[in-house]
Amino acid sequence: MTCGDMIKYAFSKFLIEGFGTFVLTILFIINNAYGLILGYWILIIFCYSISHAHFNPAITFVYMFRSDSKKVKIPMAVLMMAVQCAGAFAAAAYMNFMFWSAKPMVPNN
Repeated sequence: MTCGDMIKYAFSKFLIEGFGTFVLTILFIINNAYGLILGYWILIIFCYSISHAHFNPAITFVYMFRSDSKKVKIPMAVLMMAVQCAGAFAAAAYMNFMFWSAKPMVPNN
């Protein structure tokens, strides 16, 4: 594998992890259980072959300490966790922007 191929392979993992975390965060904020389960299922189907579909920094952290062939190397895992956190932050910022004009629900007294 050449250097360019390794960079392309790593970038595709980072892109999939960031996008998957972005989508899952949006689905979680929307708070629809069926949509969350269906969305997670679809993301796993399409993303598992590329990045093993971790979508969570805690899961990536655990995969650093595995002793089998699915182990993620420490530098790759740290970058994946950073991308996952960035994806979640971007989704939260996007949802905050989308509901910027929404008024908070307060009880009528």
